Amino acid sequence: MSNTEFTPDTQTTDLESLWRRAHEATMSARTHYVAVAERLRALANVFERARERLDILEILEARSLAELNSQRRECGRPAETMIDLR
Repeated sequence: MSNTEFTPDTQTTDLESLWRRAHEATMSARTHYVAVAERLRALANVFERARERLDILEILEARSLAELNSQRRECGRPAETMIDLR
């Protein structure tokens, strides 16, 4: 038997070795995928909190502007002194 001939045991060992490398690569890729997904979820939460904060502050800004303009109208100030940030 020459070195180039494969026995069933040799073929099985080669297939097992190939499978182990593929399995290790899969496990590594899965670990990386999970880590990336966790980071993205955390960033999505940060993004959502920032969006909510901006929404709340825009509402408060609009409310305070409306109150300011209302107070100026009550004092009889001319329209050109009114604030309009649109």
